[in-house]
Amino acid sequence: MKRLVLALAMATSCVHPTGEHALTGEPRQPFAGEVKVMVDGAALELPYEEVAIVSATGSGLDAALPQIIAALQEETRKVGGNAVIRVRYDRGSSSASAIGVAVWMDGLPAPAPPEPGPAPPPCDALDSSGRGPEMDPFVKLAAPGNCR
Repeated sequence: MKRLVLALAMATSCVHPTGEHALTGEPRQPFAGEVKVMVDGAALELPYEEVAIVSATGSGLDAALPQIIAALQEETRKVGGNAVIRVRYDRGSSSASAIGVAVWMDGLPAPAPPEPGPAPPPCDALDSSGRGPEMDPFVKLAAPGNCR
């Protein structure tokens, strides 16, 4: 019996928080930036467009506030929101949940541009086939004729 209880406790503690949503407005492209979180009752000073109702639930070790809020933010990103407003959090003895409204809020900072990828090797590092000395033989970065 003790083994069964222990196995069930371990199984539920490995489950990550889950999120879900119900569209209430027009969905947008997924958002790649930071999602602002505003608790229920906070002053909403910027105009916004409602996108969806979002929720997140977790149990065991994933029932802590940071994990639940992160799942709520991820669900907001999926529907194209840059903020989640009217957030309410509820915690029980072994589970927790949060619900809020995903919105696109005008005036929030835009996401940072993606980091640039690695620069191609200089032309003098390429052999006659256009490959560098330690590169995968099937990857060709530059044609020899393009180097001057």
